[in-house]
Amino acid sequence: MRKIAVVTGNRSDYGLLEPLIIRMQTANLSVHVIVLGSHLSPFHGFTMHHIVASNIIQVENMLASDTANGTCKSIGLAISGIADVLNNLCPELVIVLGDRTETFAAALAAHICRIPIAHIHGGELTSGAFDDALRHGITHMATYHFTATPAYQKRVIALLKATNRPVDKVWNVGALGLDGIEKYKKPYNPDGKPLIVFHPATMEPIENTISQLRNVLIALNERSHYYNCIVANCDPAGARLNETMRQYCIKGNVHVSLPRHDFLRMLADASVIIGNSSAGIIEAPALCTPTINIGRRQLGRLTGQSIFYSNGTKEDILSTLNRIAKADLYFDNLYGNGTAAEQIIRHLPCG
Repeated sequence: MRKIAVVTGNRSDYGLLEPLIIRMQTANLSVHVIVLGSHLSPFHGFTMHHIVASNIIQVENMLASDTANGTCKSIGLAISGIADVLNNLCPELVIVLGDRTETFAAALAAHICRIPIAHIHGGELTSGAFDDALRHGITHMATYHFTATPAYQKRVIALLKATNRPVDKVWNVGALGLDGIEKYKKPYNPDGKPLIVFHPATMEPIENTISQLRNVLIALNERSHYYNCIVANCDPAGARLNETMRQYCIKGNVHVSLPRHDFLRMLADASVIIGNSSAGIIEAPALCTPTINIGRRQLGRLTGQSIFYSNGTKEDILSTLNRIAKADLYFDNLYGNGTAAEQIIRHLPCG
């Protein structure tokens, strides 16, 4: 039985990886899930309890700090801990997704240990966060590449060609976040509760994002909207963002974390998702929920016609909500047909 290691460091990447993990476990594969980061943090909901896997290996790496210095130290601990796991486990392949610091740490450890890497969601751009450098760095270390759109596939190929790397193992499979999403889809609900999801835009002063979040909540409070909020990931200064959310969330519920299926139901029921999360770009259109994207964090991603942009002032947020209420909404999906996990397994050497 072939041994595969899958790395997850937070609730968002595990929610995307879950369909792939489940499929691999039903195939003739020995799947070991390396769990680290905010999964093991009580401040972020201790989300390792959401993980569906028979072989779970924990790596304690996260410091009780959300400063840049603390993040750097957490990355160092992650590299050290994952290297120990890989040395003992000796997997044939390490699967990582996206661009988080834990993902980069896992890819670097696997690269130095000379274990092939499969990277999911490469080739994307999010110029408002420092993720681009991490994501493209993982691309240069990986052997197998699975992108979410043809445009991202072309970018991965261009990155590899720039350093004379092979380009024959780059496949466009669509976004894993759309696997299994169809069962949650329902007609647009203009009377649903808005959903607020903000994360730090790590290439900008945190005060910008705090101001945007505060303006959103003030606007919704003034309109007598009831709403749902989900706290930020464990990025630098995320705690300050979460403190602002709790302070100004007068007519809403603040959720530390949600299982993937509960999040998708909430998103499908929402009248709009507001913030700077990739869920507003990828999953929301597939669930017929419009998006108000604020700030630069997602700048560079391909977006459909149901994504509206706001500068983050209270007046512009209210104006954008009115535009959505009057719009003839069209939900176009740019991120595949929900078969990414099946295609990934088909292309992997152990598939």
